[in-house]
Amino acid sequence: MKWSPWEVAPFQHCGVQLSQGANGNWTLSQREFCEGLNQVEEDGQGKDLTDNEIRQCRAVLGSAQWRVYQTAPHHAAKLSHLQSLLPKGDRSTLKEVNKFVRELYGQRDVTLEMHDLQADCDADLVAVGWSDAALANRVDLASTGGMIVGFVHCAQKDG
Repeated sequence: MKWSPWEVAPFQHCGVQLSQGANGNWTLSQREFCEGLNQVEEDGQGKDLTDNEIRQCRAVLGSAQWRVYQTAPHHAAKLSHLQSLLPKGDRSTLKEVNKFVRELYGQRDVTLEMHDLQADCDADLVAVGWSDAALANRVDLASTGGMIVGFVHCAQKDG
């Protein structure tokens, strides 16, 4: 991958630290981003969330979504579940959001590695995908689906 001259590895782009190994692979990290995530501060006493707590939950889940989409797909199901709970959420939802923030912080050193697929042309690559779904697993009995799509070199054997 060729970058503009001012983008010499390692560098940071949109909260993602990029570094390139000797083997040509790129490592993407959001350690600093995760360290900046804050838990929701409780300001209510009752079962229902206050407007301020709901705003904080939306903000922190929106920030978490950036981490999930950029470098942490393994958190996607949990994030989606929490986002679906929030409209009718209560104090237990807030506690789950804060637990999720602590999980993101605890896994702040988990990185994503992009491998050089050694392709000479586009025809050397094939798209692969995996998907799964859960029926009626949401509070409102809606269903959830997810997928991961990537590329592999055609020479890769089924395995």
